[in-house]
Amino acid sequence: MKTTKFKLSEVLVLNKELTDLLGEEISFNVKYWLNKLFAETSKEVECFDKIKNELIEKYGTVPKEGDPKQISTTDDNWNKFKTELETILAESIEISHGKFRFEDFEFKSANNYFGFAKLLEEPEPVSGL
Repeated sequence: MKTTKFKLSEVLVLNKELTDLLGEEISFNVKYWLNKLFAETSKEVECFDKIKNELIEKYGTVPKEGDPKQISTTDDNWNKFKTELETILAESIEISHGKFRFEDFEFKSANNYFGFAKLLEEPEPVSGL
């Protein structure tokens, strides 16, 4: 297993990318490790969602009686909400994962996996370049 440091904001992107990646045609071995990584990033997403909802409860307003609290850029507390949220998104998190190599993937879709690319081992340079 390897460990890579991410900001929480990067983990949220990675989680979405993993959802897409798991839909690609890849080997069982790679899919196994992607699923383990997806489970770990999903825990972080759930934790973030809980904290974000707590901040909405703290800073949000009720638009109509009976509706849940909401927050928008026009709310008086928006800057406080945004500042706390940005602080949380910048937190550093270590994610454990399997070893992924470029040659493990033959992407057939046009999707870009910039977050996931951070986990890929650099391929050997092609000679003559």
